[in-house]
Amino acid sequence: MPTDGVTPTATPEHAAVLDDSRFVVPSPPQRLLERPRLTALLDRAGEVPLTLVSAPAGSGKTTLVADWAARRSATQDTLWITVERSASDHHDLWADVEECLRRDEVTLGRLSQPLTLVLDGCEVLSPAVLGQLELVLRRGGPRLHVVLLTRVDPVPPVNGRRRGGALLEVRSADLAFTEEETRRLVALAGAELSAGAAHALTARTRGWAAGVRFATTVLEGCEEPDAVVRHLTAASWLTHLLEEEGARRYVPVAPGGTRVVTLRPRIPAPRSDPAPPAPIIEQLTARELEVLECLSELLSTDEIATTMFVSVNTVRTHVRSILRKLSVSRRNEAVRRGRALGLVGA
Repeated sequence: MPTDGVTPTATPEHAAVLDDSRFVVPSPPQRLLERPRLTALLDRAGEVPLTLVSAPAGSGKTTLVADWAARRSATQDTLWITVERSASDHHDLWADVEECLRRDEVTLGRLSQPLTLVLDGCEVLSPAVLGQLELVLRRGGPRLHVVLLTRVDPVPPVNGRRRGGALLEVRSADLAFTEEETRRLVALAGAELSAGAAHALTARTRGWAAGVRFATTVLEGCEEPDAVVRHLTAASWLTHLLEEEGARRYVPVAPGGTRVVTLRPRIPAPRSDPAPPAPIIEQLTARELEVLECLSELLSTDEIATTMFVSVNTVRTHVRSILRKLSVSRRNEAVRRGRALGLVGA
């Protein structure tokens, strides 16, 4: 597609890059919670050319849109691109789009059926790149729909569309877990919350997806989940975890200069003094240690793949090796054992 009057041409080397996981709809998490109220909202995307899903890290943007795209795969084609930080050059990004379409023998200006283009991670794109979006929308015509996933609003292409009513928006308030959704997610982990406990947990986390999912890992298979929730929702819980982890990271969110704390908590250590950890079967490689560190930050498989610039299958291979070497069967157990062995930060 033309940019500044020039049609970018993907070189063989550039085309080879398209084989990695950035161009595949991300796989669902181990416990995928169906959220019909949000997929129904996204179903309205066909009414407008542009959808903006804007919320801080850990809000569940990618999981939601990937689930929505997968559900529509039988009737709607989706082109998914996870934007890399190196894609500040508009030629690179739009050449990716052009090459993906070319592989399917599709021309943007002559779409024969509806196409959804998802750009995940738009907060790293420069204004120059985003400035090309209007051209892309015009070239695609009424059959093209673009979905932007971002932590910060891309102001240039959004404001005009918002004023003209040609924009569908999904925000933090929409993505926040309801009490009913919190109960259903915890139930997927084998625990049953009372209405009161679900209310307390949802209120304390403000429905933040990463916070609710962290609590779910603690509650997994728990026989007295309400008692655990009372502990988690104590007034000092968030502050305690932030101080222990030293993980205060602020993400600016437009508009209004709001600052949002992204929490990277760890599971509390047992109260009793544990026995010295048994030696590991085999030393972890440098890449496995990097994956283990990502697991300790509660990153999903897709997020780890994006962070490390590898495929999802490569991450899964590393995780399986880590579990085997640490003699554990679950990721949270690997993190706890890794901390006990000094492999990741305490």
